Amino acid sequence: METPSLQISAPNQETFRRLELALSLNLRRQIWFAICDDLSLRNQLANGLHIHLNQGALAGLGHGYPQLVTLDLDLTDPHFTSQVSQWLLKYPPNRYQANIPGFQLIGVERLTRQPALVQRLFLSYLQNIDRHLPTLEASLLLWVSRPWCFSIQQSAPEFWQWRTGVFEFVSELTAPSATTGSLTRPEANGTLTSNPVSLFAESEKGDGLKPLTHSREKLPPDPVVVLSHGKEDEPETPPHSNLVSTESPIHDASLIDSPSSDLIEGSTPIQPPEGELSQSIEVIKNNGVSSPSIDPPEVGAQPPPIDDSNDLSRIAASALLNELSRLVLATLPVNAQQWAKQKYGVINHRTHPESLILEDGSFVPASPTDPTDNPLDESEMEPILLLWQLQDDHNRTQEPTALVNGYLALGNFYRQQIEQGDVNHNTLKIAILTYEQAAHWLGQAITEEPDEVLATLAPGFWSDLYNDLGNFYWMLSRCMPSLAEEAPALQKAIDSYHHALHYLRPDPTQPDHILNSPSYGMIHNNLGGVYSDLARTHAPINNLQQAICSYLEALRYRPAEVEPLKYASTQNNLGTAHWNLAQYEQPKLNLKQAVISYTEALKYYDPETEPVNFAMMKNNLGTAYWNLAQHEPNSSTELLSLAIKAYQTALTYRKVESFPSGHAATQNNLGTAYWHFANQPKLDPVMKQKCLQLAIAAYDAALTIVQQLQRSGQPLNLNFDYFATHNNLGVAHFQFATNTSLLLDTQVQMEHLQTSLNQHLQALQGWKNQPEFYDKALGYIVQTIKACFQSGGLQGQNSALSRIPPTLLPEIMRRL
Repeated sequence: METPSLQISAPNQETFRRLELALSLNLRRQIWFAICDDLSLRNQLANGLHIHLNQGALAGLGHGYPQLVTLDLDLTDPHFTSQVSQWLLKYPPNRYQANIPGFQLIGVERLTRQPALVQRLFLSYLQNIDRHLPTLEASLLLWVSRPWCFSIQQSAPEFWQWRTGVFEFVSELTAPSATTGSLTRPEANGTLTSNPVSLFAESEKGDGLKPLTHSREKLPPDPVVVLSHGKEDEPETPPHSNLVSTESPIHDASLIDSPSSDLIEGSTPIQPPEGELSQSIEVIKNNGVSSPSIDPPEVGAQPPPIDDSNDLSRIAASALLNELSRLVLATLPVNAQQWAKQKYGVINHRTHPESLILEDGSFVPASPTDPTDNPLDESEMEPILLLWQLQDDHNRTQEPTALVNGYLALGNFYRQQIEQGDVNHNTLKIAILTYEQAAHWLGQAITEEPDEVLATLAPGFWSDLYNDLGNFYWMLSRCMPSLAEEAPALQKAIDSYHHALHYLRPDPTQPDHILNSPSYGMIHNNLGGVYSDLARTHAPINNLQQAICSYLEALRYRPAEVEPLKYASTQNNLGTAHWNLAQYEQPKLNLKQAVISYTEALKYYDPETEPVNFAMMKNNLGTAYWNLAQHEPNSSTELLSLAIKAYQTALTYRKVESFPSGHAATQNNLGTAYWHFANQPKLDPVMKQKCLQLAIAAYDAALTIVQQLQRSGQPLNLNFDYFATHNNLGVAHFQFATNTSLLLDTQVQMEHLQTSLNQHLQALQGWKNQPEFYDKALGYIVQTIKACFQSGGLQGQNSALSRIPPTLLPEIMRRL
């Protein structure tokens, strides 16, 4: 029987594969959790497991006994272990059946609509799982939403401790109902709305949810050819190729065999495109431009990401509020935390005796004392008061509009903290949880009083809300400790941006379908940035193609005559996406497109008023030309000349005093471009000598800046591997010394060879934990010692060997 494929994202595919593998082992007494907030996705995944694991039974094999049984939770008596026992009594395994099937339980989210008594009954069964597990021979898989997962952890910790594993699925993308006909992708700049998104129109309420204002829009990464040790969260570094350092000369593998013309294989002297402006969140600024004008959502058209699994009961809401309390307290200084716990009861009710327990298990914080009687300043008080009010609204009224306002107020407070630079895991999680809950309760309010609520919504509310959520998730991905952990947050960001676009359809009455608001282009630009980030770890070709489509779509609605600098920024982002894609496929085509985009972007930056951005894009353009020269041998001389010219122009405006690390990166790129130019076929010997001298001078300049930064104690913040620069400088000196056409005397040759040896030793020391590059550097050292013998005889060789550390001599002598 052919197994149907699931149409789900790559991260979900991988999680599904691991879950299926775990269940297929047929282990006894295992408890697995599958967390999924999207009901349609949950149903697809559960059905997929049922089909995949029961292929034999469905095909009539294995005597028809299933490997996995799907049970729907009995809401009248939610004792699921009893349901398992009843199923086994009704369908006992026969003598041919070696293993008892596993059971997956669905329907937990429907408890949110049941009385509190039923919910407590379910949780009590979980708490007593140790009584039933010894007699239960099967494995259990529980499908739960995140709110119910919180609730189980808080209210049934005994059951949670029995878990074998947790598999978390992210919401799938929802195709926007766009009329543009093109794909929407993430933008390098997640944009926060300039002000908190406002629920009500200005005339009704001034403090609503508005676009975040802090504009962190970045330009794409600057091309520096060597991919290397850039920070994981820096988009400047292109996908790893056969280059080594982002700012060092790039060398083809074919050059390695020739002692006179090879830089380190895999060590690229030129850095990938830079772009700190383009890889940041782009924000809609409140500069007098009216909010996006769109028709309010029709009744029933609530925000797509919120489903019935988020319709929280008091128990689930209490678990969520406990999590919010924990996060809020973590953002406060210690004295504020202690004061909040003492005076307001803002803490989990299990550990705070002053909180009042309600019959349904939720709690009411102790009433606040006089707010003037406290040692805190206003900024420390405000989140505590907002959280207390939100808890009070939940416990006393659960009136949707009040809860919407409460969640927005707390979310907007932390949104402002984020705008002011307080970007960390806790502040972002608070902003995400509060905005998502605001959307959920607003959906409830629309269901109850559609006409009244829709009439008060500010224009563009939904798009601003989801754009902000996309930005928060994008920034959260940057707080993750590793690239691999970024993917779920990036997928959520993509999901949110698509929902934002759903509420921002182009206006067909306008010429060329151009929107009155800049939001449509901005969100597509943000989509392009998120897809570019995701490409670093998942499906690079597909995600980079998505990024390119998003940037192209953004440019349709972001004309140069309306927003020249944002147009230029998106062009720069587009160029960098093409540059990155060129490392995987169709290098000539994509690099030519990168050149076109960078050239177009440069038209809109005045070097006198925007020197930093102008220099960055000139650097990117130089890298694109340099990279293209590697694929266009017939035009390589001309292309390298253009690269050198672009780098020289960038250095004019990228001053070492104001931007030392960027200046060093461009000097490194310039050195690599000169080195490649010196190795052009049939190049005049005099020109070859001059280009090698210029390459040496550029590498020296780059390393001098690095050494100055090290001596000053400043953080390096380099996006290139300066040990590769040492190595490449050694190669340039070696090539200069061994070039027979230069007719150098022995003393000059030996000076260059000794300098080459010193540089390779520096590279060797820096690469001691990178075996491949360490071995290459060792090979260059041996090659240089041999050249010293050929030039200076035994005396020259002994002079070279005297520079070798004693621990290296045995290996060097063996190779010699």
